[in-house]
Amino acid sequence: APCELSALGALKALFVRRIAEEQAAPDPTQNLSFNLNLTDEQQRSRAQVPLPYAHEGKPTEQTTVPLPAAILYDPDSADDLDDDDPDEDLDI
Repeated sequence: APCELSALGALKALFVRRIAEEQAAPDPTQNLSFNLNLTDEQQRSRAQVPLPYAHEGKPTEQTTVPLPAAILYDPDSADDLDDDDPDEDLDI
């Protein structure tokens, strides 16, 4: 008949050792000079903060065909588009 692995005599030592290791693991948050835990009030406040995502957890509805991406460039007076003298703007 099937039985639990922990009930097998040959494997009992493995299960006892694993439980002892889990209990013996030190808590890394003990003896710190600062607090890593949140109070109940801090947890409630944190839960009310809106996430900075544009979709806000709602699935997007694509009703229109996405437009191709384009980069629009508007040159201004500081742009030097000719290759004659690249140092023309320097006062030498």
